[in-house]
Amino acid sequence: MADPSKPSPATSLDPKSKSLVDRKSEDFELFKLRDKIDVDKCAIRIRTFQPEDAEQVQELFWVGITVGPLSSLGAALRGSPKRPNSIFLYVLFVFGLYLAIFSPSLPQYAAVLNLPFDPISETIARNIFCQRLLGVFLSIVSIALFVAHRYHLGKAFRGLANPEQNPDLMNLGKHYGAWTVLDEKNGMKGEEIDSEANYKHHSGGKIKSASGFWVAELLAPEDRKPTGYIVGCVGLDNTVIPNDPAVAQLRRMAVHPLLQRRGIGRRLISHVLSHASLLHPDGFRIKAVELVTTGFQPSAVGIYESFGWKRVRTEFGAPGRWWLDWYAVHYRLELGDKYYDRVA
Repeated sequence: MADPSKPSPATSLDPKSKSLVDRKSEDFELFKLRDKIDVDKCAIRIRTFQPEDAEQVQELFWVGITVGPLSSLGAALRGSPKRPNSIFLYVLFVFGLYLAIFSPSLPQYAAVLNLPFDPISETIARNIFCQRLLGVFLSIVSIALFVAHRYHLGKAFRGLANPEQNPDLMNLGKHYGAWTVLDEKNGMKGEEIDSEANYKHHSGGKIKSASGFWVAELLAPEDRKPTGYIVGCVGLDNTVIPNDPAVAQLRRMAVHPLLQRRGIGRRLISHVLSHASLLHPDGFRIKAVELVTTGFQPSAVGIYESFGWKRVRTEFGAPGRWWLDWYAVHYRLELGDKYYDRVA
């Protein structure tokens, strides 16, 4: 729990603050973190999600996906100019420019066709004008399509991170569930457990739901007490495939941009896999953990592959926008005995 003498970061936010979509970079509380605490001297703990973390988690995921050069959108916009759609538009622009600028003048046109220039045919003049007009049109269209493509690429990423369009982000606690103890005698839910250590002690490693959500929280540099500042998050959802609850999906992975490359992401993933390896009600186990990520961030993909995730397939085009230069990479990790043995 956070120090009661300090206001919780989540509760100190203005309840009438603008939606995430309408905020500017300077409006996000997480970019003011260095002004509040010396993050370089803070330790970090991984704990289960609490309801008061919701606003910070939503902001953290939004920033990780859409804001700044380190975001997924930033990586996509940097990579997009090298993708086939953009290269085609470059060629179209250059071709249009060539038609508009380097089309033969009237005397040159007449000389090529071995025609007298004076008087020039009205048909020849019309053809030259149409050719140059076509070149201008193609150049303008290529620029418009390039701008529109980047706009819709940003719109797709913002839709992915907007809580108003994603029910699980809007209500994290309800969707991913809370730590609970299962009453073995009566088969009913017991009291809520706030920490994983207490949960394991009370439940003997059995949980009511395989889903869960965790956050990385800063600990004060002076006394290592929880500060309430959330700098990372990740979820495990075994409801994505309704007919196969033994297959879960890693979702909503995000790390504070100021604290990336410090091992927080690896700690969160390890926590998820340890949880997935537990024995669940009725004796079933999570047999595989899947994830879907964009292909624009090789560093993130490298982390997943280092844990053993294997690429299953790649989907091109965003939902409803087949023409968008977007590709989602599907990964699957078979847990197997090497994970089960760690929690046996």
